Amino acid sequence: MSQRVASKERYFDALLPHISVLTQDIACLVEPAQKAALDPRYLTIYFPNGIKDFLSDLQHAMDKRMMAAYQAHLSPEQGIFGKIWICLTQRFLLMAPHKRLYQQINGLKNHLPYLSLCTQLLYKTVDKIWYLAGDQATDHNYYTKRFSLYYVYVRTFSYWLALPDDSNLTLAFDYMKARFQETKKLAQLKGCFDNVRPFAKDSTHKEGS
Repeated sequence: MSQRVASKERYFDALLPHISVLTQDIACLVEPAQKAALDPRYLTIYFPNGIKDFLSDLQHAMDKRMMAAYQAHLSPEQGIFGKIWICLTQRFLLMAPHKRLYQQINGLKNHLPYLSLCTQLLYKTVDKIWYLAGDQATDHNYYTKRFSLYYVYVRTFSYWLALPDDSNLTLAFDYMKARFQETKKLAQLKGCFDNVRPFAKDSTHKEGS
């Protein structure tokens, strides 16, 4: 890790706990930087593309922390679903102290450029979770698996944000279990059609008849 990257990570980690308001303007991070005894001039150096860079770095930092927590809680007998469950539950535990920040990030998604960015970042996280769980598939199920997990994660994320701040995460985890059951039923329904052959074209049919 380069000294610049290490310095940026330390700056980001010190800044994060002090952020209570997030707008589209990087200037909203000046006061949190001052509260953290950081030099605000580094905001434009570390985040040259403004809030978009901050959001990307936040997602990267949470991905990194999630991976470390996953390794700490992993046991040899865990199956793929168990590994995915560890990743997601640890992810929400890591995000919980910053819930108000994530509520404001969710508000930024009303603006198209941020909606596109957040969608890309969330998909990258989902992809990392599948790889952590040991999925190396490259067949047609590759995207099905990821979009199914994306659905579960986004629905649970939205539900969690709407809960009162003092709510126990157990509520979000129960909701997440129900969303997994939904994707399981969809997969079973899809399996019912896997062996159905399309109607053969009637060779006796002619155009205009």
